[in-house]
Amino acid sequence: MERLDGAWEPRGYLGPRLEIEGDRLTRLWRGGVVLTTRFTLTQEDGRTLLRLEEKALRYAGSPAPYAAVKECRLEGDAIVMVDEFPITGESSDTYYRTQNSRYGNVTIADDEVLPALAGTWRCRDMDLVLTFRGHTVRCGCGKQATWQTDVIAVRPNGGPAGVCYVVDRDPAKDGVGTFERLTYCGGTLRTCIPVCDARPVELVFEKE
Repeated sequence: MERLDGAWEPRGYLGPRLEIEGDRLTRLWRGGVVLTTRFTLTQEDGRTLLRLEEKALRYAGSPAPYAAVKECRLEGDAIVMVDEFPITGESSDTYYRTQNSRYGNVTIADDEVLPALAGTWRCRDMDLVLTFRGHTVRCGCGKQATWQTDVIAVRPNGGPAGVCYVVDRDPAKDGVGTFERLTYCGGTLRTCIPVCDARPVELVFEKE
């Protein structure tokens, strides 16, 4: 059983992910858990199958599953999962071992970056203020808070020197509050506000 322990992801595209520890399997979609179950390994017709106790795939907060695992098997150095969707039918993903975290191919850099972010940052073009305190960032317009969330700092492995990203602590969430991820480099924070059918609004924050 120990040889399956670790994280597994498809090659060439993002979204699905497996995490295995002992006889417990967790499946994720874009950082959000959609299945947690125990399993056993069995042999059938020369194949090694992972028999899952639970098979329903369900988004967080959803009372009904969106699909179910039809089969899970080992194929060489990979795990193949076959799903059954109510409308579209079968679909499969092939998972390989990965060193990526739930945040991607990055290194957590909280100890290095969060102390440097602590305090108040202002975007003078839009009178927006970001206030960092530990893992929490608060956004305000004038004196009124507009949102607050918990974040972590990550450094992309193999990325440009001196560049870090501030992302939501929940890997299932895209962006930070109403912004895209924050890029910390050269003493400034840069981000964008997505706008439908138009160019995103670019923002630059400087520390006060």
